[in-house]
Amino acid sequence: MFAAALRESEARDRAERDRERAEQEHAAALDDARREVERAVEAIRTAKRSGTSSVSADAAWRAAKARLIELETGAAPTWAPPRAVADTDTDTGAGSGTDIDADTSTGTDTSTGTDTSSEHDR
Repeated sequence: MFAAALRESEARDRAERDRERAEQEHAAALDDARREVERAVEAIRTAKRSGTSSVSADAAWRAAKARLIELETGAAPTWAPPRAVADTDTDTGAGSGTDIDADTSTGTDTSTGTDTSSEHDR
């Protein structure tokens, strides 16, 4: 009897520690996601001030905002980029696979005719 009670108590303690750890990790992930959104917004502002294309900065913002919404609500927004693409969109180096021929004056990808403007530009 005593051994069974001890095992149950240890299991409850372990479950409580796991729950607390998960809460701490979630809070840290939220903080990281908020900072990433702030960095992406600043990258957009910098691109606009310098007159350069903000397509990659817009993509980074979209990915960061989608991740933040997913962490806050538990579900990714319908407009969220696929996770694999979101992870590579922040790569600003050559060969990232995100080369887009965009007309930045209209917010339209001239190669496909799709709208590339982001929510925060509207």
